[in-house]
Amino acid sequence: MIFARLATVVGAVAGVATAAAQSAFVNQTTCNGKQHTYQELWVKLVNGSNTGVLWALPDRGWNTEGTLDFQPRVHKFDILFTPEPSATVANPSGNNLFFAYKETVRFFGPDGTPCTGLDADPTGYISFPGSPDLPVATYTGDGFGNAGPGGRRIPGTFSAVGLMIAAIRPVDVMRNGTEFFSADSPPFYDNKGAGDDVFQADNPTGCDNNHGFEGLTVTRGGNTLYVLMQAALNQDGGTNKQTERYTRLVEYDITVPSAPQYAREFVVPLPLYNDPTAKASKNPKWQRIIFAPSVLYHHFDIFDISSATDIKGFVYDCANLLRCH
Repeated sequence: MIFARLATVVGAVAGVATAAAQSAFVNQTTCNGKQHTYQELWVKLVNGSNTGVLWALPDRGWNTEGTLDFQPRVHKFDILFTPEPSATVANPSGNNLFFAYKETVRFFGPDGTPCTGLDADPTGYISFPGSPDLPVATYTGDGFGNAGPGGRRIPGTFSAVGLMIAAIRPVDVMRNGTEFFSADSPPFYDNKGAGDDVFQADNPTGCDNNHGFEGLTVTRGGNTLYVLMQAALNQDGGTNKQTERYTRLVEYDITVPSAPQYAREFVVPLPLYNDPTAKASKNPKWQRIIFAPSVLYHHFDIFDISSATDIKGFVYDCANLLRCH
């Protein structure tokens, strides 16, 4: 089975990081003989205050009872924090954390049409010159359940300036070998999201619904993009929280930003933590450092891929398990 074969690869993926004592830095650790130093999140001012810039990327809008026509956007804030070491629960500090709103960048498709948080249509797509087929959402009214003109909008990921400049079509194994963009997330105005608008919500292969590329980073030179699947693909155990640990890290050459090239692929074991419900951690964030946010797990985990096995190729990228094996 493919999961067993992938699990064998994991041993070559990552060395275990060991902690080092703090000094003039926040923290330091060593992984496979290479030292990593975390300097600071803030810039400290002479008066003892700390300042920084916060980029806040909301989810696709309020969606606990169905998706909405919320235009994806990123917000920018300046932050000023002044520690009060003597503060206690009984004697708390005054206001010492301040946010100054700077700007918001809304995301648009290549044609300038606003993007949306609505689920993509289960069939059909939209096309633009030089771009792979893209998901599109068709809705009635204003997208919130009220009267309106209706329309078709593109849900997706876009550049920092708000306009899509390129798109990457994942390999067949990550999308079940088909063009199927729905995540089985019906809109709020359809019985508060209770409707089931797609057939076969959990595919035997490919990423599970809402388990797509979650972690993303670009190398300092700007020529290499790394993306991490949120959890294991379905054929690797992704349909069960107890078996979704072994996810995939994909590398793209973006030397030419408008023509990204699939370069390499690795298996990454997600970190585990002590949880009373005994569930493996999920929803990692990765930047050569994986952060699995959880109420109980607040750590950055460093992975070394210098000696990892590259599994890019027909065997592990094939969507049809019977044909491949």
